[in-house]
Amino acid sequence: MESVYTNIYSPQPWETSGRRQNSNRKRSGYLQRSTAELIDKRNELDSYPIEGEYQVDDGVLRFNSPYNLTIKMEDGHYVSESSVFKTFNAGLTKKELVSDFIEDLYLAWKIYVDCSEDELTEQARVLRKNLQEWLSLDEF
Repeated sequence: MESVYTNIYSPQPWETSGRRQNSNRKRSGYLQRSTAELIDKRNELDSYPIEGEYQVDDGVLRFNSPYNLTIKMEDGHYVSESSVFKTFNAGLTKKELVSDFIEDLYLAWKIYVDCSEDELTEQARVLRKNLQEWLSLDEF
């Protein structure tokens, strides 16, 4: 009876270099290392500097100094969470993520800075202070 199992991997010329090697073992070890490396890379944190000015609905949101946004990959999306601004953002691209982050900062500015400080809780006052330290909004 003929075996139903076949070896579907055939070594490439540069892998054998004139002599027969146990290509299957070498190949599977290579794949295991590569997969592990990809998984590690996928969860790596990346610091992305946000600086300059951004056009928003009724003005320009300006960073007073560069802010390093920590970004990581989760389920095919770029994800960031800022403890300074109390935001959580996601996007398919870094550009989309940054755009979402800027929109959240603008909305936070409108809610927490454009109101009377007496209306805010203690945590909201801390957020307001952080927004004012890092940003400025020049309205049209």
